[in-house]
Amino acid sequence: MDKKPGDHSRYRIGTVAKLTGLSTHTIRIWERRYAAVVAQRDERGRRHYGSDDVERLTLLKAVTERGRPIRLIANLDAAELVNQLELLDGHARVRQNLAAEMPMRPQRVAVLGEYLPQRLAAEADPDLQLVVADADPGRFRADVKGLKPDAVVIELATLDSATPALVDDLRKCAGATAALVVYSYGRRADIQLAQDKATLLRSPVSAEDLKRTLGLFRRREPEAAEIPPCSAAAAHAAFAEVPQRRFTRRQLARLAGISPEIQCECPRHLAELVRSLSDFETYSQQCEDRSEEDAALHAWLHGIAAQARALIETGLGRVVEVEGLDQVLGDK
Repeated sequence: MDKKPGDHSRYRIGTVAKLTGLSTHTIRIWERRYAAVVAQRDERGRRHYGSDDVERLTLLKAVTERGRPIRLIANLDAAELVNQLELLDGHARVRQNLAAEMPMRPQRVAVLGEYLPQRLAAEADPDLQLVVADADPGRFRADVKGLKPDAVVIELATLDSATPALVDDLRKCAGATAALVVYSYGRRADIQLAQDKATLLRSPVSAEDLKRTLGLFRRREPEAAEIPPCSAAAAHAAFAEVPQRRFTRRQLARLAGISPEIQCECPRHLAELVRSLSDFETYSQQCEDRSEEDAALHAWLHGIAAQARALIETGLGRVVEVEGLDQVLGDK
């Protein structure tokens, strides 16, 4: 750091990299391609950055780590970058709160191998339930048949040309939706063949590695909704008041067609969901009623669609509020 009379502190690019956590390569790229900062040069042509540059690069790094591309934020001032951080952190808190409110269950996995079952059993991770854990393929097949675990995990010392067939056989036998192969060695050709059948992970593997690879951080399981009996009286009683629509088709079209500059596709997807559910409401009302039971069914479906549409509208309204899209709605 060099200090000059009447001047702010100046930092070399290496010091800036340490202070911000960015690499010197990234700093140069952001400066050259996006003019995110502009370095001062000394008589030797060496870059020097001020305290404001360090603060700005720190903010830019924080925002890009939350998903915003540098090309869209490089020219924002410090106040705008701070606002972006608050907005993105607000989204994260909403997602965390929603996730915390949903009931969860451990992921059911069946593991064939000698070392991995013992390690997973010793770790006793509450997010993973070992429904079958065995080193003998014959016993494994017999025990896992029809259990329908969420994933079959196969531990192999080496991959070979028979691995894809083994994966297919065990996954079908178990009725599992996913397969993962933990291996130590394998030829490139055999690895490529196995990748078409399963997710591959190099040994050794922990429970945390297994969850991260399969995306099994405690699958959310919604509570079963009670379905009312499908009679005309029951349908009318269940949905006597159909929720009013919060958005017009013109407003939904505007939200679906807004510029992607906010880097969030939620407004478009939610608007399309609301429009689709609204159309089904209309469709169910206009369906030909061949009998009293048929009329009751369509009345019930109309009510279900209206309730679902109202729920998605609530989500869309929240996104509009958080993203500051009220001006997009305009007049009805």
